[in-house]
Amino acid sequence: MGRIFEIDERIRYVGIVDSAYHVMVSEMRPGVSSLTPTELDRNFVSIVPHAILESAKRLESDCGPFQILTIRYRKLLIAIYRGEHYMVMLSFDPSVDTPFLRKLTEELDRIGV
Repeated sequence: MGRIFEIDERIRYVGIVDSAYHVMVSEMRPGVSSLTPTELDRNFVSIVPHAILESAKRLESDCGPFQILTIRYRKLLIAIYRGEHYMVMLSFDPSVDTPFLRKLTEELDRIGV
């Protein structure tokens, strides 16, 4: 997990599911408190990527492969990234701006998530 947290100090949470949507990792950055209960984090990361990926696949023939999706809340930003074998959900401090996402995608590709 350390490699993903090293990408940016504003990453608060990392959730990873495999291609069958089983939760592999659901972890807050050490020293950072979750805004939601731990069980809600695990449930969210196991359900949301599946729903998003199945929906996003419908546009891939016209738009190319799905790479990353963001959801902005007042208190945080969530980014959902699809790798070759895993879906990664990250939460960030709300100060993160959208141009950061290209760099994030490149870094996650580089470390082979």
